[in-house]
Amino acid sequence: MSNITQHLKNERLRREHNPAKSMLERSRKGAKKRGIEFSIVEADISPLPEHCPVLGIKLNYLAERGDPAAASIDRIDNALGYIQNNVMVVSYRANTLKSNATVEEMERVLSYMAEHARRDDCPDPAWNNTKRMLRVEARLERRKFSASRGAV
Repeated sequence: MSNITQHLKNERLRREHNPAKSMLERSRKGAKKRGIEFSIVEADISPLPEHCPVLGIKLNYLAERGDPAAASIDRIDNALGYIQNNVMVVSYRANTLKSNATVEEMERVLSYMAEHARRDDCPDPAWNNTKRMLRVEARLERRKFSASRGAV
């Protein structure tokens, strides 16, 4: 077994054994590379949430970076470091969405998306797929609600 393969296997075992510690180690290394203050401990991110508090998706603590559901430590205010009361565990997707956008930029994107959601002629196939997914999710939620009320 090559050194790289063994390293990846060991990293996965560490993530399985203690996901919080593994996330802290990765964030600490990244902060050091970027010259960002890092003073958080496990208690600052515990208890680990089951779902992303931003997007509501189930977090995957064993996923590799790049997986949208991978758990990630977010700095709430990116002007500050990884310090107590400035971090929370979110999905990689949520973290990348807010990585360098301002609130005003996010509001503009949301406004744009809301405007085009009402139109069926949006040229972007990815957005059309997103609209389909939102409709499917809404149907599933209605079914869950109906089932919880005893209706079939």
